[in-house]
Formats: sequence, structure tokens, C-alpha cells
Amino acid sequence: MNEFKNNCCGLFLILTLLTTGLTSNAQSWITLGQTWEYFNQGGGTYPGLFRYLYSKDTLYHGKLCQKIDIYVRDFTYTAQQTWTVGENHFLSSRYTYNSGDSVFYYKFGIDSFYLMFDLGAQPGDSWRLFEVEINDWDGCDSSYVVVDSIGTTSINGDTLRWISVHPTGGGNTAIYGKVIEDFGAINHFFLFQGFDCTDNFDFPVLKPLCYDSPKWGIYPEINSQQMPYPFDGPMCNFYEEFIISGLEKINPELQVSVFPQPADQRLTIRLNDNSQCDFCIYDLQGKPLKQGSFTSTEFTFDVSDLLPGLYFIQMQQNHKILNRKVIIH
Repeated sequence: MNEFKNNCCGLFLILTLLTTGLTSNAQSWITLGQTWEYFNQGGGTYPGLFRYLYSKDTLYHGKLCQKIDIYVRDFTYTAQQTWTVGENHFLSSRYTYNSGDSVFYYKFGIDSFYLMFDLGAQPGDSWRLFEVEINDWDGCDSSYVVVDSIGTTSINGDTLRWISVHPTGGGNTAIYGKVIEDFGAINHFFLFQGFDCTDNFDFPVLKPLCYDSPKWGIYPEINSQQMPYPFDGPMCNFYEEFIISGLEKINPELQVSVFPQPADQRLTIRLNDNSQCDFCIYDLQGKPLKQGSFTSTEFTFDVSDLLPGLYFIQMQQNHKILNRKVIIH
């Protein structure tokens, strides 16, 4: 148990602890704790892994917004012709808010909110993205999108709406393909994509690897993506795998459920093995806030003294370690 405590104290996390006085995100277009993960294929820079994390609700320029934090890990090509993965670091934040089915995005530089998409739109509807009319600096006109079709899809047994859109060209930003309720655009960057207005040619930068919603689960079409290098296989939650060093690979037969998500007063850990399990909840700095152990397949404990926000719980059983996100209301 002491070794486990030491590991717990020494971990570096990327999850952001929400501040006190958090306003309920029940009406948000996305779910607190949601992540979008991408592989940057380069484009003149070293490739890297990007994570976008909906970390908190906050007032921003007069609107109650979803704050989306961006984290990155760079790849470096060494003299030995191998790829090494750099340290995780915070890059910046983005802000969105929604009014009903309409989702708005804050555009830095223009310093205003613009309609990004409307899940209540009908085929034939169109709107302008956050371009100004005729940008002299890039030769582009305004960016428009048009709704082609609408429908629903099933994600883990739940029905979510979608709209399918295409850009009209002329601008340097675009949304195309399906936009899924609670996930955003799925064919490219979940908010929008860069667009070459000169040739009307889309130039992708971020390749989607995994969309993970605490409410709906992992979007399967994205999780089937393969990362070209330096890792093989489908990716999801790569930060949990690569930034936490010194942890043993989890036994695939160890089944763990942590619920409810989000939790209010109490949190339950459910296992398929009644061997002793040590657990620790910790914050962004790796500070242990609540820890203990139990010897049963299910254990419930009080979390009402924790502030609303995102946490991480680490569980150790039979010398194997598993990590899970925890959302406290």
C-alpha cells in the first residue's frame, strides 16, 4: 500500500480540476470531461499528439461557455532514425457555448462568437462561419456551409441526431460531413477545418484518433483509426497510457467499473475479482485526496467532500494498475 501511495503522489496528470461554484453543464452541447484526440501529421512541423478536453464551464465575454483545453505531445525524429515522444504540455484553450441546438465558437482575432453549427437545421439551410467579407490578407471570401441531410445514429444503445453539411468554398474555414450530437464534426477537427479557398481544396491537419464522451462512450468510427507512427494500433486516451510512467500494463481480464458518472454524494467501484484493491483519487498536481482499500467485488464510498470537477482514480489489484476519470457534480 505504501508503494501505491508513493506512485499516486508522484503522478503528473493533464486533467483539469474544476473550480468551485461551477454552474451546471446539463444544457451544454457536450459532456463535462469529454475528450477529442488527434494525430498531427506535420505540415512543416514535427508531428504530435493533441488532446482537446472539455474541462469546465466558465463565464467568457458575457457567455456561460464550455472551456476546452488543448494539450500536446510532440514527436522528435532522432539521429538514430527513431521517434521519441516529448513531454505533455498545455497549449491553449478554446470556448464554445450553445443556445438550444445552435453551437457558437469564440473566434480570437475577430473577438466575437460565431455560429458553428445548428443541430436543429433542415436540408437546404445555410449559415456563415466566422469569416469577414473578403479578407485582404488571404484573398478569401466568407465561409458558408449548407445542410445536405439530417438523421439519427445509435451510439452504445442511445440515439443521437446528426446533420450532414458541405462548404460552399471561397473561405479559409469549413465544416463538412456529419456533425454528431454531443461529438461535433467527426470527419475532421470536431469544431471546423482549415480550407484552401484558392483551389477549393481541403487540407487536413489533425487526424481524428478517438472521441470519448463520459455520457455516450467512445465514438466507434473514430476509435478504429490507426496512428501512422510511432505507435501502432487504434488510439484512445493516449495521455493515460504515455504520460504516466512506470506503471505496469493492466491485466485485460481485470474488469473495472466506476460509477455513477458524474457522481454526486457517493462513488462505487465494481470489480470481477474480490482480491484486495487499493485506490487513490488525485488532482492535477498528483496530490492524493482520498484513498483506501477493500476486499470485495463492489465498494461504495463518500465523495461529497470533493469539489465539483474532474479527477483521476487509480486502482491497484494483484500488482496491476488501472486509471479512470472521475467526474464529481
